[in-house]
Amino acid sequence: MIDKQLISLTSLARLLGISRTTLYEWLYSEQLPAAAKIINKRRYWTAEQIADFLKDNSK
Repeated sequence: MIDKQLISLTSLARLLGISRTTLYEWLYSEQLPAAAKIINKRRYWTAEQIADFLKDNSK
């Protein structure tokens, strides 16, 4: 079963070990996948999106 837990921008930065500024740079340069959901102007990604992103960038 696919985990549908949403990961916030701050949590994602912490998970990746980078600053929020770097995460925004990646987002705006399209290195990071688009957020799965935007709730009250806050971006959220699924665990599956992040796993795919890490897998694709580990090559």
